[in-house]
Amino acid sequence: MESDRTVFYTFKYLPFAFGLFFIGLPIIMHLNPENSISNGEPGPPDFWTTVIFILVGMLVGLLPFLYMDKLVIVEL
Repeated sequence: MESDRTVFYTFKYLPFAFGLFFIGLPIIMHLNPENSISNGEPGPPDFWTTVIFILVGMLVGLLPFLYMDKLVIVEL
């Protein structure tokens, strides 16, 4: 039984991409407030929405460090 490299790299790097997405989204909304809608209202998100998005992004981005050493590619 061989492990698939796609699954390995997905579990290794996809959480980092999601973390960057959650961190970058409120920053982009603050840089371009006339084109963003937050909670049904045009304009930049409020402070606490931005803080929550950034904290979730940091949590998701740091999550792979818990299992990074446990991922291996098996070749027979």
